[in-house]
Amino acid sequence: MIRNIPKNSLNVSKSLKSCMTYNNVFIRPVPLNNKYNNRGKRNFTSQGKQFDNANSSVRIPDLKDITSHVAKSSLPYYRQLLAFDECVAHNSSFDLATGKVPGGTEQFWESIHRVMPLYNELIITGELTTKRMDELVSLLRNGLRVHRLELSKLKKNVDKDYNNPLIQMNDYLQRSLLTISDDIINCKVRLSSRGLNNLFKAYKDMGLSDQAAELWDKGKDNPDLYGEFTAESVLGSVFSFLVDNREFDFEEIWSIYSKIKASKGPNERIHSELQISMIRACLIKGQVEEGLAIFKELTTEVLAEYSSKNLEPPVAIKSYMTMAHLSFIGYCVDVETADVFFEGALKEDMPYYTPLQINYVKKYMQNTWSITKDFQKTQTIWEKTWKYYEKKGRSTSSISSSLNDTFLDIFFAKYPTFNAEAAQSLKSILSSYNSIKNMDEPFFNCLLSKSAVWENAEVFKSIIKYSELYNFPKTNVFYRCALKSSGSVDLPIAETYQLFNDLLNSNISMGSRNIVNADWFALRDATVRSKKVNNDRIDLYFKLWKLCAPYFISLKNFKLYVGFDIKLNKAYSRVFQDMRFVDTSDIYLPQLDYFMRNNDIDNYLYANTIM
Repeated sequence: MIRNIPKNSLNVSKSLKSCMTYNNVFIRPVPLNNKYNNRGKRNFTSQGKQFDNANSSVRIPDLKDITSHVAKSSLPYYRQLLAFDECVAHNSSFDLATGKVPGGTEQFWESIHRVMPLYNELIITGELTTKRMDELVSLLRNGLRVHRLELSKLKKNVDKDYNNPLIQMNDYLQRSLLTISDDIINCKVRLSSRGLNNLFKAYKDMGLSDQAAELWDKGKDNPDLYGEFTAESVLGSVFSFLVDNREFDFEEIWSIYSKIKASKGPNERIHSELQISMIRACLIKGQVEEGLAIFKELTTEVLAEYSSKNLEPPVAIKSYMTMAHLSFIGYCVDVETADVFFEGALKEDMPYYTPLQINYVKKYMQNTWSITKDFQKTQTIWEKTWKYYEKKGRSTSSISSSLNDTFLDIFFAKYPTFNAEAAQSLKSILSSYNSIKNMDEPFFNCLLSKSAVWENAEVFKSIIKYSELYNFPKTNVFYRCALKSSGSVDLPIAETYQLFNDLLNSNISMGSRNIVNADWFALRDATVRSKKVNNDRIDLYFKLWKLCAPYFISLKNFKLYVGFDIKLNKAYSRVFQDMRFVDTSDIYLPQLDYFMRNNDIDNYLYANTIM
């Protein structure tokens, strides 16, 4: 028997139809209740259907979803809420393993820019639930990751000056996360322990250790927030901060850890992230036995448990074992113990992956040098690491810059002044490095910068000569380093002038069409900010200023340099006022024909008759 259809059913149906489509796209009845597939991606079609990426099945909204959607659609801030959910939905599009953003980063950055104004509008509505806030923080943290990825893709000649959009984006992300943190402390919004863990990791990504410690203190002291701020995963992130800053009371955090451990049942385990941070705390404070005991719990016991079940531990669990192993390399102040873990990583005979990550190796070298003062032992670690990277095909420019920067810091700590022993040791290092891998620019960039402490013109010239003999490809970064380093030694002014010419030539060959911050700061260090500053250097600087100023990348930079120079020497203010009288007839820069004049600077110069 067919029952009579209520008279208002057609109206309800019409209302539902209008609510479920927007710009011809099906809208999820409850955006945040949608269960994502394993990839965390969704796709909407213009046919009024939503497909799951994993199996392409059509999701049919149930009556509860529809009723909730109809109710929310009448809210005055419904469109803002819908837009907010769509923004944070782009978070799931980021693939941490590859760093790729499906569809490119343009839509991702658009969501990042849109989400905070929406957040500010919605915060008073009560609709920014814990889940929404967790997704927002995750989105912003992924923004930091994508930002780093895009920076790493920049060619070495791209200057990261104050006008760079990526620098501005970093500032925006930082301000956004700090704003959310204040709102959490003031109980305007709330995060789960997962969201807080992400927030503290974002603080670490930004290098805001002091702010993170302050946030944690305020949170754990608030009874309403205590539970989330003392969750095991959150403590793991916070303790990592304290350990890395080496400003922590070991007895205090050991007491917290011991209480958590005592509260566990026979088959319960402490969160691995907290175990990692405690291993590091133990190793830094020389409590090696305690650190090894936690390491055993995290590795041997877990592996045995899975083996008894004839199962392979999940990748996520093995990754914690890897982190624990690397922690012994980078954090252990007992050098012999660190050596064992370092050699174990080289042999790759562990039941988990042990890649030699650069940050841990750098800490290992620094600890070895500071504790033993054995430079030969430190050099051996450096050489073995390079052999490992060459074997694995992982020798990149960024690794070269980072690892060689730390090693040469130690070298110049060993030899703070130039002498025959230092010269012989440097030759040995050059020979050893070149025998392991092809000589590269990052090594010489570091060497040029670090050797400035010797203030020796002959050494400077020898380094330049060696760089020509090795004949490796050079970018304008090399010429900037050479120009900057020349400011620490006595050079004829003609040679300083030639170094600037070399830099301009390199800029042109690499496609640069303006003089950017890094170029001009290198010249300032070689002339007016030189340790060997004299009248010749000052004259050269202002002659080059008069010719090059119209080719600066922005009027903002132009004014910035003027301010820096006047602050350096008030007498320079008069030089800028009389710039039109500076004689540049003995300066020839044909490279400027390849650069673009800046209209804003030209107009400013004309209006102020500076030149």
